[in-house]
Amino acid sequence: TRYGSIIAPLDFNPFAWPVHREPVPAARASADGAGVGTRGMNGGQTEEYFEPMRAGDVISTTTGLTEWVERTTRLGPTLFTTTETRWTNQNGELVKVRKSIGIRY
Repeated sequence: TRYGSIIAPLDFNPFAWPVHREPVPAARASADGAGVGTRGMNGGQTEEYFEPMRAGDVISTTTGLTEWVERTTRLGPTLFTTTETRWTNQNGELVKVRKSIGIRY
């Protein structure tokens, strides 16, 4: 290939399998099993691609909070968080940057 080896599709995600999450502590839960800030949804994401992922690459990620905004919506107090995840390969080359918005209410 023009890249010198087999490369992964741009949207390939070696981290796609979810990790185990602990249940909401009883002190935060309401009678219906949820509490303020325990409900959430995906507010969208964007991705920017740099170096391709090649067969045999070791991909690492770092994630940081880039924005935190609290608003009152019709659902009550609502938190909008923006995180940036940077993917790098074993050579320290930037592979991808993902910006994600999380909404909790």
